[in-house]
Amino acid sequence: MNHKCRTTLNAFTLTDVLMSLFVMAVIISTIFLVLNILYKQLLDYKNINEPVSEFNRLSYLINRDIFDSEKLEKNTGKMFFYFSDKDPVIWETSPTNLYAVREETDIKDTLKIPVRTIKLDTIRNVSEQYVCQRLTFEINLSDNNVTEVKFYKRLYPYQLLSNYDYEH
Repeated sequence: MNHKCRTTLNAFTLTDVLMSLFVMAVIISTIFLVLNILYKQLLDYKNINEPVSEFNRLSYLINRDIFDSEKLEKNTGKMFFYFSDKDPVIWETSPTNLYAVREETDIKDTLKIPVRTIKLDTIRNVSEQYVCQRLTFEINLSDNNVTEVKFYKRLYPYQLLSNYDYEH
């Protein structure tokens, strides 16, 4: 009884291993290419939406300051918002007009919006029944495009009379 025991092992051939490595390399490179394209698109999306986000912040902060303030005043290129319950808030433009700065007691906000000028004037409606203060921000949205953004605060009779000089 001469039995030769032959056991065969089922194994991968070198060609099978190389083919599987090639398929994995193609899959990984495709995934990397897709992720790279997505990253570039998200970066472009961020760069497009950053000015919009900054403008929304500017609009929100100014509207809040106007609504809460009792008095607006412009002095030496700065806008002062006076409140009854806290220190004034100061708005100003940077010396290079590349950003706007909002300064509160402990907080200093810098908004990356190119504000050229800040104007404050008083206007009346056609019937001269209502008086408002108009706050205008001149903003450079692009190289040649200047946009005026206007905010209004209604003035009431007691505010108008407090500025009146009775000694005439």
